[in-house]
Amino acid sequence: MSQITPAVRADLTSNGTLRAGINYGNFILATKDKATGESRGVAVDLLHEVGKRLGVPVEIVAYDSVGAMVDAAKTAAWDIAFLGSEPAREREISFTAAYLEIEATYLVPPGSPLKASMRSPTTPAWKPARARHTRTASSTRTVW
Repeated sequence: MSQITPAVRADLTSNGTLRAGINYGNFILATKDKATGESRGVAVDLLHEVGKRLGVPVEIVAYDSVGAMVDAAKTAAWDIAFLGSEPAREREISFTAAYLEIEATYLVPPGSPLKASMRSPTTPAWKPARARHTRTASSTRTVW
């Protein structure tokens, strides 16, 4: 592991504390225990590890959606965040190599006409859907 320089530490911690945007809208990355309020998940674990390596305290900046978290980057509300890269975001945010790969699948009932068209998402029978209440936004903050 390379040495953390004071310059790197200062760049990643705007006020001596590592503030991380955490998206609780994606249960794969983070959840909050309803009884205790404790945060858990890969994003939370990564935040604590980065803070440990930097030798600084950490703070969770909570969001209910990735769109809200990305929008908040414009106000420098967080220092780092854990989110997927996509072309629109990459124009405004710098991304590291992937830290997590999420495999996605499609589920259709037996005999569905979509089953035959799954090999080619451009066929007329294939019409991709998007979850309601989600969106993509861009930001000016660098993500480490």
